[in-house]
Amino acid sequence: MKKLVIALAIVLGLNLIGWTMSTATKVSYAQESPQPEPEPKPEKPSE
Repeated sequence: MKKLVIALAIVLGLNLIGWTMSTATKVSYAQESPQPEPEPKPEKPSE
């Protein structure tokens, strides 16, 4: 029974670490490269 509990604890710990790492990388990536501004609409040539 202890082995099962230990195995579950390890799996949950690894999942938590992986989730934290992926979240941290997403946050840092979002901070490093902000979303590109919408392209300015081409001005209509005045006739």
